[in-house]
Amino acid sequence: MTSAAASAANPDGALLGSPRPPAQLYDVALLDLDGVVYLGSQPVPGAASHLAAAAGLGMRLGFVTNNAARSPRAVAQQLTRLGVPAAAADVITSAQTAARVLAERLPTGARVLIVGTEALAEEVRLRGLVPIRGFAESSGGTAVEPVAAVVQGYSPDTGWRDLAAACRAVRSGAWWVASNGDATVPSVGGPLPGNGAFVDVVRRTTGREPLVTGKPEPSMHVECLDRMKALRPLVVGDRLDTDVEGAARVGCPSMIVLTGVTQPADLLVASPQHRPTYLGADLGALLYAHPEARQLPSGWTCQSWSVAAGDVLSLSGSGEPLDALRALCAAAWSSGIASVTAADTSAKQALETLAVPHA
Repeated sequence: MTSAAASAANPDGALLGSPRPPAQLYDVALLDLDGVVYLGSQPVPGAASHLAAAAGLGMRLGFVTNNAARSPRAVAQQLTRLGVPAAAADVITSAQTAARVLAERLPTGARVLIVGTEALAEEVRLRGLVPIRGFAESSGGTAVEPVAAVVQGYSPDTGWRDLAAACRAVRSGAWWVASNGDATVPSVGGPLPGNGAFVDVVRRTTGREPLVTGKPEPSMHVECLDRMKALRPLVVGDRLDTDVEGAARVGCPSMIVLTGVTQPADLLVASPQHRPTYLGADLGALLYAHPEARQLPSGWTCQSWSVAAGDVLSLSGSGEPLDALRALCAAAWSSGIASVTAADTSAKQALETLAVPHA
């Protein structure tokens, strides 16, 4: 990555403004999928056309997903069906990263207990390891056929017996690797249990901690940067604790979109490593200039909105609610105050549109 790209990350200050669309400023978008391009099996409205337009402006697209449930080929096929042309080589999954980490430490032919889908098992197999299901103990409590490691990735079919087998293997000394720690996965009906929820079952039962290989760990974004030969990359995601933090850890600017997990109120209380460089309602934010939030003696302003900081943040003005949120983020991050009040009717309406609690 170039120093220019690294310096564009701005987790400690206000969101950056840009007089040009990000699709013209950055050569590669490293895109999260769930909550950004699709929600489960349903496309995020407008995502395909926005990405096509970004590609038309010269931006190349890479896809980086913490979901270990499907193969890169299956992910690329789904994207193509949704109108986003993609090849398997454009996709990096946490299953690939977990399998690579296992192979770097274990000898060829080592047995690995799979808690996840067949796609995860296949990535382990491709690395020269032997994926197995289930864990048998002798009457004395020792493993009949010991496993060298347990790898745990998201699967909607994970059940009690799978988790019990993982607990037995981990207690018996197997190295425990988790593809990611996301507590939830987004869906059209709201967040649902993710891999992190199942990982927590094993953690609480065994008292052990896994090695987590997916975002925000740097390995996935680094691999995608190398594969895409990116010079000016931009990470785009819907999670502060994986996408934005992961971008910050590789010195990469980030954009958060509000089509998945993160809600506007979450941004106001974001810690420095979870503060994005840019903010967008959806992937259309790749296609337009971003207004700058500016500091004034009395507070912060963005477009026609103003925020004054006292005991609470007082919003006034008019215009696009997203610009109000930009000003609120700048004020909250600089002051440490996240409580908000509306100074006029337009501000009240904007806060209600953003679903930001206010006095």
